[in-house]
Amino acid sequence: DQMPANSLLCAYLEEDARRNFVDSAAEVKVRRNEVIMRQGDKGNNFYLIKAGTCEVLIAEADGTSSRRQLGPGAAGPRASPRVPEPLTLPAGIRVGSSCGELALITGNPRCATVTATSDELVLLMVNRRAFMAALGEQANTRKAAMYEAFLGKVQFLEPLTREQRSRMVDVLEEVEYAPRQPIIREGEEGTHFYILLEGEVSITKSGQDSELARRGVGDYFGELSLKTGAPTIATVSAADARCKLVRMDRGCFLRLLGPLDSLL
Repeated sequence: DQMPANSLLCAYLEEDARRNFVDSAAEVKVRRNEVIMRQGDKGNNFYLIKAGTCEVLIAEADGTSSRRQLGPGAAGPRASPRVPEPLTLPAGIRVGSSCGELALITGNPRCATVTATSDELVLLMVNRRAFMAALGEQANTRKAAMYEAFLGKVQFLEPLTREQRSRMVDVLEEVEYAPRQPIIREGEEGTHFYILLEGEVSITKSGQDSELARRGVGDYFGELSLKTGAPTIATVSAADARCKLVRMDRGCFLRLLGPLDSLL
């Protein structure tokens, strides 16, 4: 069979390696309404859609959920309304779309539930070990290089050496938030330091009717509570679109960025 065109595989593998990767996959057929992966579960497999369609359901922290159709023929004027995409899903909605790679690369739980919506959904399945052998190291290396380049452009991190930024990259965790979803809540204990990679965040405070400020790519927040141990003084939420950030926990922040105290 013709190998599905997939943006993830094209980004990391040459043509022969892509063919070998797809040829090694196990073909799996599931029926309508069967769950392929469930949000919050551990990720064990990577999936390519060979035929059929599936629905992606993202349960947000505020109790709402977003749906998206994934598979051939799901795009177009009759498709479900477009919603912000989780990192596990590529932009294309066609044969060759994939899901499941993020949990394999990062070790984080699944960020969405995927359910078959066609009478028969045909998937090509690759287990964790085979996926990481083919793609994991390259994906992690490329992501690390991207983070280092980004951190090099963040003004307050300029005093750090390249080696210090590399150590910082090792402890960063990438996270995404839906529009208007709180990232930090006023009055709570601070647990992480955040740097914004994509999108904008809105800063609000109880007793204030209007938004206090917005922050964009390269801006940071969360450091004050980590430094002082005091509760957070404002609520920071994703603005009007899904935003992507990297964060580090309190211990890593104090250990790695302590020397920058006067600049934060």
